[in-house]
Amino acid sequence: DWPDRPADPVNSLTTVALSDPDYLRALEIQDAGDLKQLGTWAPALWPQHPEPVFALSAKASCMLDGVIGWEPATEPLASGLTLALDPDVPVGPMAVLMLARGLNAIDKPTAQATVDALIAVIEDGRLGGATLGATMHELAMGGIVVAKRWTTRLQDVARTSPLAAQTIRRAIERAVYPGKPQKPLRNMHAWLEVLMELCVACNEAVEDPGAREGLKQHFTSGKASKLARDLLKLEPGKSSEHRQAAAAFALEHRIARAERWAAWAG
Repeated sequence: DWPDRPADPVNSLTTVALSDPDYLRALEIQDAGDLKQLGTWAPALWPQHPEPVFALSAKASCMLDGVIGWEPATEPLASGLTLALDPDVPVGPMAVLMLARGLNAIDKPTAQATVDALIAVIEDGRLGGATLGATMHELAMGGIVVAKRWTTRLQDVARTSPLAAQTIRRAIERAVYPGKPQKPLRNMHAWLEVLMELCVACNEAVEDPGAREGLKQHFTSGKASKLARDLLKLEPGKSSEHRQAAAAFALEHRIARAERWAAWAG
């Protein structure tokens, strides 16, 4: 703990202590005048357990949703987004939170870096749609999602491979599960538009009971209501070609990882 602050049992875990905003401001070495970051030490400290780095990155100024009095477009990208590109860095809860915050960020460089990181973690099998969707659901229920920002970002990820398309489709299904929103869900038709696009492209229907119930619960008016009804009417296609392509893509990348590990062992 800092010398001028007594030890706090609540902050005794590394991840918790280092995600304290007061610590973040000091440890990221930001100049309070122009918010310029002079450097970061984070990735070097936890090469085997990067969750504290992801926790820090999720709270970095460039990951915020813009309701902070300024637009941090000139701030550096969060260290965790760079770290996530390493195919051998595990993706835990803090990493998923960081990615979700990045998709919601007002800062365009951060959003693009998040897209790149999300593509990477999906390609090599470190993140599945249900896990990403569960975090998206929590953010939506917490009222801090600016849904219209997500549209092109999710589409950019989904277009990269059949596996990415299936992953994003599944993530949105999971994200619309039933819940108790703390604030009215706004512009959520943006998510449903992407879901519809991907269901058609993947030849899939919304068959998850939780997703179907959520579509009925949350979207009862406006643009979202029609989209929800149309999604509920979709029939699954007879062809599994897209799922087979996604599985083949996933297998190819798993084999590449195994070969890389075998080369290290040899």
